[in-house]
Amino acid sequence: GHALVRRRVARSFDEGGHTLGLITRWLPADEASGDGALFHAVHDDGDEEDLEEDEAAEAAALLEALGAEARAAAAECARTRLVQPKYENKQLKKGERAEAGHLGVEGARAEIGALEQALLPGLRAAGSRWVAPKARIRVRWLQSLDEAERASELAASLVELEQHLRELQSAADVSERKPWRSDAHEWLGRSVRRFFWLKSEQRWLCTDASVGSWLPAEGSDVALWHVTHDDGDEEDLEEHEVAIALEHYSEGRAEPLPSEAGALKAAAEDEDEDDEAGLGRGGGDDSDDDFLASAPQHRKRRRAAAAAEVEDGRRGGERAPQRAGDWSGAVRGAEVGASWSSRRRLSESGVHRALRSVVAGDERAGATSVLLSASSSSAAAASASSSSSSASGVEDRGQRFTLAAGEGRVHDSWLQVALERGSAVRVVRSQRLQSAWAPACGLRYDGLYRVVRMERAADGSLRFDFRRDGAQPPLPPPRRRPPPLGGAPHA
Repeated sequence: GHALVRRRVARSFDEGGHTLGLITRWLPADEASGDGALFHAVHDDGDEEDLEEDEAAEAAALLEALGAEARAAAAECARTRLVQPKYENKQLKKGERAEAGHLGVEGARAEIGALEQALLPGLRAAGSRWVAPKARIRVRWLQSLDEAERASELAASLVELEQHLRELQSAADVSERKPWRSDAHEWLGRSVRRFFWLKSEQRWLCTDASVGSWLPAEGSDVALWHVTHDDGDEEDLEEHEVAIALEHYSEGRAEPLPSEAGALKAAAEDEDEDDEAGLGRGGGDDSDDDFLASAPQHRKRRRAAAAAEVEDGRRGGERAPQRAGDWSGAVRGAEVGASWSSRRRLSESGVHRALRSVVAGDERAGATSVLLSASSSSAAAASASSSSSSASGVEDRGQRFTLAAGEGRVHDSWLQVALERGSAVRVVRSQRLQSAWAPACGLRYDGLYRVVRMERAADGSLRFDFRRDGAQPPLPPPRRRPPPLGGAPHA
């Protein structure tokens, strides 16, 4: 060390006044080069400098010579220099500058409110139910928007507003996808074979598909080929994947080549890890394949367990119910009120086996379970803000609900079997369901219901009424007061 290190010092500069500081470290003299010792001083105003030994000794002596008044003046001067001016973005007009209230939940709330205000004249001119005095839809919506504490609650308000706008839409939706081509390529119409590793069963699942369209490469985006599997599933493949899938089919292979088997197994392991962590899945409902399928530059990866479920369905009468959940009624170990963080965990419990479908079951047992969600493979839209819903969706009243079937004749027939037999159907509600009875997060088992009525709507779709069985634990109280079944909404 050195006696001057950690000493307080004072420096005098040409502009007048004094600056106080502290010597923090030193560099001994180098006799070989003739360089003298250096002392590093850090001033109270944030500035720094290196002093020679005689300068450092002089600065220490100057501090000793300063009186109390001069020291106080130097300290005040340092504090003044350290104060940074308040930053102001002068590149934008004041009304366009970002402030604290523009960020987070408060910012999103303000943006949604401003959007609704901008749309209000048009909604009034179109005679929307949104502004109908008796319905009080807008009054309840504004209250929900004001009381929202999380982004998910604000999202629900935004979706509700969008639903009312969609009711007024007369033009067809404009697709944002690039135009897929169904000509000018030799692979179109060809059959391919794909393999998926079933980790739980330690075997390969083989599925055949046909190439229906393709998307040429553009810029950094590689070419894609859209294939439709025999089980109805779809995915987009890159060129090398189509090439090997064509070879698998032409050679009649029952397993992938050893050179690709490792990569396919690793991909299955990665997907399982993502499912466990809940990555990329919007808070628990593992049914976002609609999003992936709608974006041509995202490759839709089929989950192996979903493919196994489809293969089980193919076997029909050959398959005997051996797993929990393959029959109607209660599942051992699954208590009413149990919840899961993802569709995969729900499927593994046996309460609702289907990984994508709203309705689970088969031709023999009929519908065994139903998942009520605002997002599903059938694109059903749920609504809990009024006493009626669109032709495809859910009218949820807790003890009773109506499901407008939209998945196709197969699932309709399963629901009809449940109606004819009077069998109990397990019902699960998702956090994505726009209903007062939806759970705050994840997926919740709400017990056994029975299909009590079926009717055909004006557009030809079927609507199924469900009623909850008695002698079960009660449902959790609704998160907001619902309108009465078949009646006018509450104020």
